[in-house]
Amino acid sequence: MDVAVVIPVFNKERHVERAIQSALSQTLSPAEILIVDDASTDGSRDRIAAFSSPLIAVLRRSAPGPGGYAARNLAIERARSPWIAFLDADDAWAPDHLQSIGDAIARNDCDPAIGCVFTGYQNIYEGGRAVPDGYTRQIGRSRDRRLDFVGFLETWLRLRECPVWTSAAAFRRDVLLEAGLFPAGRCARGGDKDLWLRAARHADVLACASATAMYHRESMNMVTRISTTNLRHCLCDTIDSALFPAA
Repeated sequence: MDVAVVIPVFNKERHVERAIQSALSQTLSPAEILIVDDASTDGSRDRIAAFSSPLIAVLRRSAPGPGGYAARNLAIERARSPWIAFLDADDAWAPDHLQSIGDAIARNDCDPAIGCVFTGYQNIYEGGRAVPDGYTRQIGRSRDRRLDFVGFLETWLRLRECPVWTSAAAFRRDVLLEAGLFPAGRCARGGDKDLWLRAARHADVLACASATAMYHRESMNMVTRISTTNLRHCLCDTIDSALFPAA
C-alpha cells in the first residue's frame, strides 16, 4: 500500500520530533511524508530540518490556518500516493500502525468501496496514564468491522463521539478530494469530523482490529484548548445541506 503521511505543524517544537520519528520508524514504510509548516514562530522549523530522510518533503504556508485544515489540504493536493494517513505533530504511532492499516485493507480484499480505515488509539495523559479510545472500550476490536454510511452514523450515535480520530485514520486520496477536503476557513475546530461525515457518504469506513496510535492529551498549543465551543459548528451546515439541498 502506497501511503502519504501528512503532518501539519504549528508551533509544536516540543513534540514534532516524536511524531516524525514515529512515521519514519514504521515497519511498512510510507511512500512519502509531507510536513506542512503552518507559519510556525517557535523552533519547529529547526526540529523538522534536523531530519534528512528522502521520504520527507517540507511545505510551507505564510500564515497559520485554524485547526491545520488548510495545511492538510495543501499536503493532500500535493501527495502522489493513493492513500493518505494523518498524523498530528503532537501525536505518535506504534511502529506497526501503517502495517496494521495495510493488513486490514488486504483482509478485506482491497475493496475499492472502502475509503477509510481507522485504528484504535491510547489517550496518553500527564504521568503516562493510558486510556483506550471509546470505540475500543465500548465495541471492541476483536475483528475488523465495515461500516456503510448508516452504520457509521449509528456507531457515532452509540458512542456519543465520532469513532474516527484524525491521527488514527487513513483515507483514499480520491475520496477526500471528492468529499471536498477539510473545511478551511469554515471551521475553527472539529473540521476533521465534518470531513469524515462527508467522506462516509462516498465510501465505506473500516474499523481496524488494531490499536496503534497515541493521542497525547497534555501537548502544547492544542486546538481544543485555544478555541471555543460556543459557536455554531460547521457540521450543522453539512447536515443542513444534506437534508435540505438547495433547489
